[in-house]
Formats: sequence, C-alpha cells, structure tokens
Amino acid sequence: METIKNQEIDAILTWKADRIARNMIEGGQIIHLLQSNILKVIQTRYSCFMPNDNMLSLTVEMGMANQFSLDLSKNVKRGNKTKINKGGVCGVASHGYLNNKVDKTVYSDPDRFHHVRKMWDLCLTENYSVSEICKIADKDWNFKTGFKRCFG
Repeated sequence: METIKNQEIDAILTWKADRIARNMIEGGQIIHLLQSNILKVIQTRYSCFMPNDNMLSLTVEMGMANQFSLDLSKNVKRGNKTKINKGGVCGVASHGYLNNKVDKTVYSDPDRFHHVRKMWDLCLTENYSVSEICKIADKDWNFKTGFKRCFG
C-alpha cells in the first residue's frame, strides 16, 4: 500500500481481484486509489479495471473474498469445537503424544509418554519447580522438552 501511495507503482497485476485484499477496508483503499487515478490499472486474468470504470464488479469480487474469509473462519472454529467436544485435540500433539495423520487422532508416544508421566508425578509432589523438573528430564532421562529457557 505504501508503495502505491508513494506512487512508486501505478498498476496491479493479479490472478483475480479477490487476491488483492481480504477485508473491506483494504479493498476500499485499493478502489479509492484506483478512482483517485493513483493506480492506473488493475489487470486480472479475465478483467481490466481502470480509474473511470464502474467499480461495482471490483467491489463485488473483493466483497466475496471478504465473505469467504469470514465463512472460513467460522467453519474452522465450528469444526475445532466439534472435535474438542468429541474428545479430540486440535493442533500438534503435546509432549508424550503423537498425531495420527490418517485418522486425525492423538495417541500416547511409546517412547516418551512414560517420561512425561514421571514429570507430572514430580510436579505433584510439590518438591520441584518446573525448571528443576526440566533439568532432571534433560540430564537424567535425556528427554528434550524443546524449551531452552527452562534450563536458565
């Protein structure tokens, strides 16, 4: 946007107009720059938008992109909530577990689960800090947590 506003470029070449902006504010700014003749042309594979053209089709394309983005967000959140409500886990498996990419489930890691269990047991004694438990796991069990700051 700054490059366009500074008039370093005056045209946009894109596959589809909906690739330019994902929200109405950015889309409105692009349309304003085109109508203000700061942008001379927006060229897509199928269309050419010029400053004096009717902006309805460009506005519709950008609006559709915005709606697609909103719908996608809602659908992902709904899918994640459904998975969690069924006892599933979203995202990368925690330490001691592995993701089954085929059936999209999580199962205990036969090589690491027992270490994580021992770490929780140490934590429940209330005799060790998290940092001390990480040091024990690293030095005594060769368990790498991935948290370098933990050993500070």
